[in-house]
Amino acid sequence: MELSTASTLTLGSAPSDAEPASEARGRAPEPALQRLAARLTGSALFWSVFMLLVFGLPLVRSVLRPLPEAPPVLGTMPSFSLVDAQGHAFESRALAGRIVIAEFVSPAALALAPSPLDQLQRRVRNTGEAVHLVTFLRGAGAAEAAAAS
Repeated sequence: MELSTASTLTLGSAPSDAEPASEARGRAPEPALQRLAARLTGSALFWSVFMLLVFGLPLVRSVLRPLPEAPPVLGTMPSFSLVDAQGHAFESRALAGRIVIAEFVSPAALALAPSPLDQLQRRVRNTGEAVHLVTFLRGAGAAEAAAAS
């Protein structure tokens, strides 16, 4: 069993100039695509562009998306004048031109369960004066319940 001297390295000898260092260690040479990927992922510019695309594109899409049509008017409220929980006059003119979500409830029903408008209030808090939530208390004890709240 004789080994050819051209393809065999002995321990302690340096690889010849004809053989790449990776082949001399018993590994295959790195593919060009792998070297390119390593160079790209090590670049700060690559990560900046990547982050801009990942986070910027959805933002741009949401800004450029057309707004939906306004909801239809389901009805109008008749004119009224009532007293609010602080004892001040409250008229329907204060709500003109705004979206109004009204709830008619008895004090007994409020004692049993919280108002559904309480949950909705957190969702519309950033709409400013555009949306108004109004609870009308009706029945016996409405004035006392309004004063207590």
